[in-house]
Amino acid sequence: MASERHPESSGFDLRSIDLNLLVIFEAIHRAGNISQAARQLGISQPTASNALGRLRVQFRDQLFVRSDRGVAATPFADGLILPVRDALGTLRGGLQKQGEFDPATASATLRIAVLGLAIPTVLPPILRELDACGSDVRIIVQPENWESSARDLQSGLLDLTLDLFPTHEDGLTYDPMPAMELVVIARRGHPMLTEGLTPAVYRQLSHLTLPQSPKVRQWVAHELLTAGVTRRETCEVPNSSDLVPVVSMTDRVATVPRRFAEALRRNHDVDIHPLPFEFGATRLFIGWKSDRSADPALIWFKSRLAEIVRTA
Repeated sequence: MASERHPESSGFDLRSIDLNLLVIFEAIHRAGNISQAARQLGISQPTASNALGRLRVQFRDQLFVRSDRGVAATPFADGLILPVRDALGTLRGGLQKQGEFDPATASATLRIAVLGLAIPTVLPPILRELDACGSDVRIIVQPENWESSARDLQSGLLDLTLDLFPTHEDGLTYDPMPAMELVVIARRGHPMLTEGLTPAVYRQLSHLTLPQSPKVRQWVAHELLTAGVTRRETCEVPNSSDLVPVVSMTDRVATVPRRFAEALRRNHDVDIHPLPFEFGATRLFIGWKSDRSADPALIWFKSRLAEIVRTA
């Protein structure tokens, strides 16, 4: 059973901790799997397991116990991870402040949550740039989650978010991007669009949609109401990557950013139609933890992301 003793309450000597052990602890907590954490750090699984054993002795706690998917953190480990992440983040930022971030020579992992409709637009240019310089920078992309993205930025599970709405929480910073043009995608030869798309036709069409947060759903409803338009939402798919294939093979249509439509239509038999009414400004926001504003890797990544979004 895990001990309830904590370092600060048991005369724990911080000088006895090897910094490398804390890096491994952070990686195991993040991955929830010792082997996966070892791969991410470029070390062997026995090395990671040995480090965990040393940490268990020093902290007098199991730290991680077996679970169905690997390992699960003990309550003590969950309480320890935030100060460890903050300390390591401060140290990493301090060590890097002396020079510019160079993706050609740097070894870093950047974790971002991106609106699914933006992934085909923003990710390929960044990956091409990293490939061109032979970079070892690793990017982990996960879909935006309106319930946890702000919390994950605060805790260090995410480095950046790219989403429709900022979260007004202390300690987070958001930069607005230029407004995006929305269009309607439909299969070529759609029988209701032979004469073009009008507000009346838009109302009659069957619309394919994505899961939406309550805030996004309320915003969309408000903008449609302001434009005097309604739409029949007849099917919801889980991922943005499902939209274009389904649209190309059915009479469903979808309202998406123009750059998303243009990036994917070359591989699918779809047409792009201008939205037949005025819709409020649709823009993305880049978010990050404010106290990491001087982190060179973050500065480089968000500047590249912002440039791509602005020119897309």
